[in-house]
Order: sequence, then C-alpha cells, then structure tokens
Amino acid sequence: MGAQSKSILIFLVALILVSSVLAIAIYANFLSGVLTHTTSNSCSLSFSYSGGEGKPTAQYTRQMFLALDGKYNSIVYNVSAVEQSDTFGYGPSYLLNGLSDKLYWYQVGLAWNGANGNLSGYTSGFSFIYEVWNISSRQSIYPPDGGAGGGAFHGRINNADVVAISLNFSGGNVTMAAYDWNSGVRASASYSAYGASTFLGGNQTNVTIASTGVMTEWHQVCANFVGAKNVTYWNSVIPAPSARICIDESDLAPSSIANGQSSNGRLLFANCSSRITYDATEGLQSFSFKGITVYSDAHRFITD
Repeated sequence: MGAQSKSILIFLVALILVSSVLAIAIYANFLSGVLTHTTSNSCSLSFSYSGGEGKPTAQYTRQMFLALDGKYNSIVYNVSAVEQSDTFGYGPSYLLNGLSDKLYWYQVGLAWNGANGNLSGYTSGFSFIYEVWNISSRQSIYPPDGGAGGGAFHGRINNADVVAISLNFSGGNVTMAAYDWNSGVRASASYSAYGASTFLGGNQTNVTIASTGVMTEWHQVCANFVGAKNVTYWNSVIPAPSARICIDESDLAPSSIANGQSSNGRLLFANCSSRITYDATEGLQSFSFKGITVYSDAHRFITD
C-alpha cells in the first residue's frame, strides 16, 4: 500500500471514530431527556424533554406598573391588545388594578397566551382575567379556587384592537370588565365590595404591596427577557395628578417559594421612580431600570 493510500485510510478511520463519538453523545443526551434551548436574548436553560408537546416552566414574572395617586369611584383605561410572546410562546397580561378603601385589591384585564395556573403551558389567544385579594391577609380570595380567573371572550379580539378595562362600584359589588371597541366583544366578573366606595391611590394609603393603576405583567421562561413590543394604556377622561412608576421581577420556582419566601416568589430586582407630578404642558416622562424603559404622562402609560 502506498503512502498516499495509508494517509487516506488513517483519515477515514479517524473520521469514523469522531462520528461515532458524536452519535453516542447525541443519543445519550436524547435518552437523558435533557435538551438545551436558547432564546433570542441569549437565555440558556435545560428542561425535561417531552416529545415537543410540553412547555418549560414560566417561573419568572416581570411587572411594570403605574401606581396612581388620588381617589377614584371608578377607573377606566384603554389598552392596545398587542400579540407578543417570548421564545417559548408565553405572552403578557394587560391589567388594571384597584385598591379599595376596605383594603381589597381588584384586578382585571386580558392576557395573550397567558400562563396556566401551574406556569407550565399557556392558554392560546386572548383571555379575560380577573382576581381579588384580601390585602390584610395577603390571600387571593376570588375566584375561590385560587389564582387569576380566566375565560374566553364572547368573540374574537384581534391584534392591535383597543380594549377598555374597567373597575366600577355597583350594587355593593365591584364589577371588573373588558370591552373591545373594535369588535364589540366583552366580558365581566363581579365580586363583593365589602362596603367600599373608593379606590385609593398611593398617596392615600400606607399599603405598599398593592396599588391602583395599570400594569403589564409577563410570566416568562427566562429571567430578564427583553425584546417586548411597546404597549400603551390611556385614559383621556380623568388626568392623573401624580404617580410613581415601578419595575420588578420575581422567581416563582417552587424552591424559591419554599425557602421562606412569600407566594409571590423570590424578588430578583425592584425599583420605583420618585413621585412624578404631571403638568399638562409637559410631554412623556421616562423611567429606566435594568434595561427596561417605560413612559407616562397624565393620561398615558407605555411599557416595553
């Protein structure tokens, strides 16, 4: 055998050995049931493989909210219904919050591909969501089975539709409602007001764990996920006198909750602006934290 033939043979043998090692490694990785996924913002994680049908846990939740000052007998904000999701399909919730003068906290809004109660998987499309908390006991009390109530709208909400989300006192209850101005689709839920008649702004109470105002909340697979589209909330009727803007993110993993943390998980970061007093002649005010920038004025709140 010539020298050239020997070199070719050695090369082929080496190639076969390398291919075999790679094949064994790939097969072992498949058998172990662990794959690594990377999101568009370079978030890498490992999770159990389930034939492509399961979803990784959306264990991180980010909140960007406008905490209003003042007192309100009813609150209505419009929001642009933006379809957007992280790499794994989970989308945000667009919410209106109201803290009553009896210290019950009401929340209503809509979610796009909102995370299910166990945070493993989501409900596709836009869903109507609502929840009530007893702030004194820090417990979710409605719906009675715990967690945010959800349901389908009676019709279709399309991307970029304008949806009014509202909280109103009526007949001893608080009505939590959503109405699509484009399609006429609506949904609502009602729960006891416990004798309350007013929603309190931040300058009317010393409660720090709940606020009155609007919020974008997003359950995500990756911590510090970026790349969201802007969402605008606006109220053209009653200007906000002043407010604070807050941004936070928590880890809701069971281990985080078990280690002496609250049901809201382990807080990863949080920051609020100083109180912003709005002037009708001024433009949007911005607040940035952890690479996130949000904007507000007397009538609008715009989140990343």
